[in-house]
Amino acid sequence: ATLTKRGHSHAVLLEDDLLLSPDLLLFFWSVAWLLEHDPTLWCASAWNDQGFPHLVSNPQQLSRTDYFPGLGWMLTAQTWAELRHAWPRRATTGWDHWMRLSSTSRGRECVHPEINRSRHASPRGTNVVDNKPFERFSFETTGVASFGDVSYLLQPAFTANVEQLTRAAIVRTPPLAGGLHWLSTLPVEKPTLVLYVREQYAALAKTLGLWAGNARATHNGTIVLRTAAGATLLLADQRHCPYLSGAQRMHPSTDGVSVVAPAGQSCS
Repeated sequence: ATLTKRGHSHAVLLEDDLLLSPDLLLFFWSVAWLLEHDPTLWCASAWNDQGFPHLVSNPQQLSRTDYFPGLGWMLTAQTWAELRHAWPRRATTGWDHWMRLSSTSRGRECVHPEINRSRHASPRGTNVVDNKPFERFSFETTGVASFGDVSYLLQPAFTANVEQLTRAAIVRTPPLAGGLHWLSTLPVEKPTLVLYVREQYAALAKTLGLWAGNARATHNGTIVLRTAAGATLLLADQRHCPYLSGAQRMHPSTDGVSVVAPAGQSCS
């Protein structure tokens, strides 16, 4: 209620165990206008779920994701007015999981930095059993003087750029082992495209040192990464990435049959 009563345009929500980069507020200030001008954006987050040191290179670079990151984020007063009345009082798996529901996000995306601007300070917390996995991530300790012109994050420009990168990329398959060395061999002058489906993501994440589990930092089924050497790597889900050519896309079988099972019946 404080946000609306005092007439603030935006609010920044921070967990109480976060360490913050010196330019975090500059980041929020630089992208605040995007949330007001682009209805496909609903927040800006300090966190990049794929922001590992070997997969980041530019402290000024920003991106978009349809997977809510959390860990220090900003939203507009209008978006808060939408969320506050539906906010879960006793979320069984955490409020951030509620934010990731399609019924909550409604297809909207968050702006986030390539190099993380927040990290957990405490080894344990409500949703942090072990902080060691988070210690692997990048964290900007110096800060930048400016993030420059961020209009490239508006939906038309951003989607056009990702599509252009995808169409211009060389399709390659990473090895089952030695993925980190493979990353160091990628060309800087031309993007590299890796095709995958959801069932293959766990193995791909292990090979390339990505966030394990489900794919994060995605945009329309695409994860855009830049190696420490500056090479651009795109991971595209063949079922969900709209930027792939027809031959690269994987479509449902035309002779498939939908079967409705009784409640509680196993699929196996």
